[in-house]
Amino acid sequence: MKEIHLTSADFGLIRKEGYLYIDKTKYLYNLITDSNNAFFLSRPRRFGKSLLISTLDTLFRGKRRFFQDLYIDSADYDWKEYPVLRFDFSTLSSSNADGLKSEIDDAIERNAKEYSLALRGSTYSSRMLGLIDGLKERFGKVVILIDEYDNILVNNSDNPEIETMREVLSGFYSVIKAASGNLRFVLITGVTRFSKVSIFSKMNNLLDISLNEDYSSMLGYTGEEIEGYFSEYIEKGISATGKSREDYLKEVKRRYDGYHFALNSDSVYNPVSIGLFFTKGKGRRFENYWFETGSPKFLIDIARKVNFSLSRDLTAPMMPRALNLFDIVKATSESATADDLKSLLFQTGYLTIVDIDEYGSYYLDFPNREVRESFMIELLDLYAPNVRPPLYIDMLRKLEERDVAGFIEMLRQFFASVPFSDHLNREHEYRDIFYVVLAMLNAHIAMEVPTNRGRIDAVLSLERCRYLIEFKVDEPAEEAIRQIYDKGYYERYRSDKESGRLVLLGISFSSKERNIAGYLAE
Repeated sequence: MKEIHLTSADFGLIRKEGYLYIDKTKYLYNLITDSNNAFFLSRPRRFGKSLLISTLDTLFRGKRRFFQDLYIDSADYDWKEYPVLRFDFSTLSSSNADGLKSEIDDAIERNAKEYSLALRGSTYSSRMLGLIDGLKERFGKVVILIDEYDNILVNNSDNPEIETMREVLSGFYSVIKAASGNLRFVLITGVTRFSKVSIFSKMNNLLDISLNEDYSSMLGYTGEEIEGYFSEYIEKGISATGKSREDYLKEVKRRYDGYHFALNSDSVYNPVSIGLFFTKGKGRRFENYWFETGSPKFLIDIARKVNFSLSRDLTAPMMPRALNLFDIVKATSESATADDLKSLLFQTGYLTIVDIDEYGSYYLDFPNREVRESFMIELLDLYAPNVRPPLYIDMLRKLEERDVAGFIEMLRQFFASVPFSDHLNREHEYRDIFYVVLAMLNAHIAMEVPTNRGRIDAVLSLERCRYLIEFKVDEPAEEAIRQIYDKGYYERYRSDKESGRLVLLGISFSSKERNIAGYLAE
């Protein structure tokens, strides 16, 4: 039962000290023997990018002893040693172009000192080019590894200096492109995927593998890896919880699995969530560990700015171009759109790919219970900071008991606590708040459900009953029920015996009172 190391991304230390390591070297072998030699990979924060960089660093330095018993050790890799230039851009803290140039120049200097090379040139770009040339002449082709390339951009997304800082980064990457003949391998990682018209515009040789099916499981853990590498932790957790093995694994999967980085790929579990679950949570406390490691406040601020509707925009399809040409600066600007926010939510791990239609459009959703529940709690705190969680739990209980009157009364209490807003007068805004309340409780709720005659506002599926819900603003609840009948929304569920009793629920909101004006249930 190897110990799980949570704070180090040092591959050599993890292997030397005998910590648990999930063998991903088959992916690395395929990557470094590919006909391409320059790659870009984006993944959410704390998903293993820094460990990947450290592993490649160790590999290209020819330190085979650390790879004993791993896949690549028995492959036909030549273990040739290369000079490695490694840059960690998460350490950059400048807020202007001159400061950024100085920090990059310092990083170049540190790399040069490692190989006892004197730098030539007066600019960071000329010194970088000179460093690559010198290493090539003395040792052979060079490896360049850059971690968290976008950190400095995210931290300065609303900084007036951002464009000049981008020019500095663009100059740095243009040197790498110019030196491509002297390079053995290049990998650049970050959270946000690059835009071809942005800082990487001059690196047209860079292959983006972020949505490549062949590398979709290179970071994160597959179900097979969970059951194989964490088997002793799983057995200990089963014993502590008293659950059956099947129920235990289902709960782990529901809460921490579900990330898809290519449509036809295996889903992967969040690695930091799994690590903390088996250590901090002792394999028995199913809590939201990844979410606790960072706040999504800036995402929610953007959601407010673009008037993002969970019920309308979350379910809308997205063209791949919207993900490929994503720009963090635009996403945080006044011109940001709902698609910009969805791209950012995908990049940062709050949404994942769940489907693709015949036109090639992507559909996104929350990957698992941990992310959905935590994100909804953040939203609820914005809508109604004074409402306590027990109220929400009682709401779901009322619905399960088909006590519609009791549920509506609690929902009225909730809306009464929502701060006054001039914008709370459109149907989709009431739907959003309703969705957030139920989704936070992990109720199986779907919004804007398509039928052959229109879309049902909401379908809530519980263990013994299913609710078809229509909302109206400043119209009687009877109109909502009439629409369900006129459109025949219930037809698709009449033969579904598993749904139990079918409840039709019409809810009318008053834009003047900012609350429920009436309801009708059948």
